[in-house]
Amino acid sequence: MGFIRHHPGAQRTCVLIGQKDNISFRAAGEIIREHDNNSKLTRYLMMSHVKEVLHKSTPVGRLLRKVDLPLTDGTLFPWLVANPAALLYTLCSNSAHYAHFCQQFLGQGESRISIYSDEATPGQCLRPDAANILKQQCVYWTFMEWPYWFRSRGCGWLPFGYLKLR
Repeated sequence: MGFIRHHPGAQRTCVLIGQKDNISFRAAGEIIREHDNNSKLTRYLMMSHVKEVLHKSTPVGRLLRKVDLPLTDGTLFPWLVANPAALLYTLCSNSAHYAHFCQQFLGQGESRISIYSDEATPGQCLRPDAANILKQQCVYWTFMEWPYWFRSRGCGWLPFGYLKLR
């Protein structure tokens, strides 16, 4: 049996953090309201909470950090990426089930990381100008020690960064 089937809270976390299927603030609010009838989340409150989480500092550094990418003309491009250690710390801090899952499969030793990159065009892909305006390169990472059934789901790949293509 899979981890997600046993822990509905982790499934909700998986849906909210899964980056392969983008989710709007409204849809995320609806999911949260389904599980918490007392929730009075609005789009504004959710956006402010997301911004607060993204700029929070953890014991292993800030969740978001800038990496300078060298360009062919000699200049540097500041790429905003997710700090993998801080992201993992935040996810484990917010969900005891997720922390237990990571501890079960990762333990205390070294782990192997796999990186995946794909080009994506969000929105209406058939729009004539979408090919040049909306394209982005999406970079994700995962632990090879996580079971295959988890890595084959969208939530099994954690976001590293997104680059808008020109």
